Amino acid sequence: MRVFCALVWRECFERRLLLLASAFLGIVPLLMPWMPGNAHIEPKDLSLAVMVVLTLLFGGLTLVILGSTIVGRDLSEDRLGFYFSRPISSWILWLSRIVAAYVLLCISLFLLVMPTLVGDFGLLVERFSSRRSGHAVPLLGFNEVYSIRNVWNSLPERPQSGLQLAGLLLVLLVLLVLTHATSTIIRGRNAWVLADLAGLAIVGVLGWSARNLMVQEEAMGALVWSEWLLIPWILMSGLIAGAVQLARGRTDLAGGHHYLSATLWSMLILGALTFNIYARYVASSSLGDLEDTTFVRPSPNDEWLAVGGPVVHRARAEAAFLVDSKSERSWRLGSLGTVYASLKFSTDNSTVAWVRCKSFSVLDCRVWTKDLNDADSPPRLTDVPFESRSEGLAISDDGSRVAYTQTRRLVVYDVSSGHLLAAIDAEQPHEVSFDTVDRIRFQELVDDPNRPRQRIMQLDIASRQKTELGRLPPGLRTFHSPRDGRILFTQINPPGFGLYDSAIGAQIGEVHARGVLPRQSLFLVDGRVVLMFRDEFAASLTVLSRDGAEEFTITGPTAVSGRFGGELSAGRVLVGFNEPLSGETPVLSLGPGLRIGWTTYVLDLETQQLDAIGVGVMPLGSPLGMPSHRLFMASGRTIIRWDPEATDYRTLLGPFRTLREGDLVFDPSANRQG
Repeated sequence: MRVFCALVWRECFERRLLLLASAFLGIVPLLMPWMPGNAHIEPKDLSLAVMVVLTLLFGGLTLVILGSTIVGRDLSEDRLGFYFSRPISSWILWLSRIVAAYVLLCISLFLLVMPTLVGDFGLLVERFSSRRSGHAVPLLGFNEVYSIRNVWNSLPERPQSGLQLAGLLLVLLVLLVLTHATSTIIRGRNAWVLADLAGLAIVGVLGWSARNLMVQEEAMGALVWSEWLLIPWILMSGLIAGAVQLARGRTDLAGGHHYLSATLWSMLILGALTFNIYARYVASSSLGDLEDTTFVRPSPNDEWLAVGGPVVHRARAEAAFLVDSKSERSWRLGSLGTVYASLKFSTDNSTVAWVRCKSFSVLDCRVWTKDLNDADSPPRLTDVPFESRSEGLAISDDGSRVAYTQTRRLVVYDVSSGHLLAAIDAEQPHEVSFDTVDRIRFQELVDDPNRPRQRIMQLDIASRQKTELGRLPPGLRTFHSPRDGRILFTQINPPGFGLYDSAIGAQIGEVHARGVLPRQSLFLVDGRVVLMFRDEFAASLTVLSRDGAEEFTITGPTAVSGRFGGELSAGRVLVGFNEPLSGETPVLSLGPGLRIGWTTYVLDLETQQLDAIGVGVMPLGSPLGMPSHRLFMASGRTIIRWDPEATDYRTLLGPFRTLREGDLVFDPSANRQG
């Protein structure tokens, strides 16, 4: 230990002028506000900016000098043999050099930044005492992370200021070790440079392909954890390689290069290969790996089911799957975020379409489809590009065409050939749907800052001509638009709602005033509309007639969220409510979610009664039509097919997790309607 400390002290003492230069430069930012021509700039801002520039320039130069001369200078000047003639271990010699260089680098940076930070003591205290929450962002996916939906669900919490400083110091040590390795390779000037280039290429290809795969799967949390593990591995590889260089190569520069390269690239390739294997493991999840379900979307006939959620052992990465409820076969669709926003079933139950992306910063996405009539057919990658950051897909009834919106365009593609059928200019198009295979209905937002209006438009694909069907009055917003041309709209000030018929271009009935706006709506087969409200945590249901008149309102249970499950039979609507636990204060959620505490009710429009028929069960079935069998989430963890009028049910998927405190257990014999 005495020898080690003596070697470190000697190296630091020989480079003491570096510390003096750092101390002098550290004062420069404090003097800049008094320099001529800077009176119009805020002194604190100017000092901070100069400090950052000096730290980057001088700190970077110091890093390069120390890293390249830590051993290389003594090798070039043939002074390293002096140490080997003494009873000094090569490991002690190497570690003393790297520690001395690291101490010099850290002290130099400290002397550069501390005068400015002490001058603004409040900034220093705020930075290192801050406990603001946030998420860690991957360095390799920084330009992608803000373009991915719901990415924050998988990202780990950002470390506190102390851990962030420790991470920065660790990165500096990694850069110092890699600078030494680069200097050794440059000084070697032999054929091993070709091996170094080959090793660099292999590590780059393995690492970048793994990074791209994780970005494609939107597994940013897994990418963050991988980076946190790779940085110590790179440091260990560099330290071991440097030690082997001195232990085996000793004073031979070419021999030291040989041993350093062989050790360094062997370990780095092993790390990159492990990273690549883990990325492929993340991208190869199966339905059985689902840890929980946060997304369920059935086909119109309830025979196919798209489900998704976090998958186990993959750092909260989320995946989506398509399940055939008859055969229980499944296909992986891709990452949940993109599938959730884009997946659509055709109304004839023949096709399902969704989007997968290779890159989000440049939006390199394609449309995928699956033929539901052929259960054995695999998902097919089409030639249809997807170039939109707004809404998802619209698919025709027969699944042959898809459409989507861009910022000021509406585009239509043929699925089988990938040909562009139409591309028209439109003012902020949205709410796109197919009226027929040849006609598309959409809405435009007229860009008037004083009195914005929404126009209901129809596009003839063959002629590429658009026609205005109607125009909502100023201040109204579309809430729900079914296929029959009617539009449920909301009014913000004062809060209200009503119906608009785009077929006649006029409002139906009056605007109904209500203290809150509707949360959900369901258009029934007979033309009536059921609205769901939550006011002061109490749920209520309002029924509108086909002509927009309010028929009745019924008060429901105290609930944190709710969802419609479609019509059980004519005039009988399935409704699910997520009720808080006993003694629990309700907390409003942004969406229905798949949480504990659900109870299913039937709203009878004739008797105007709301009766509970299923405790611990939530309706999942498509709200289109009246299928004879329904899909439900039972006990918050199992997807079942259940006829509420009978006790028989069949488990389709799950259970995905163990029971948690507060889960309502589903018992079909006790839930049968009387």
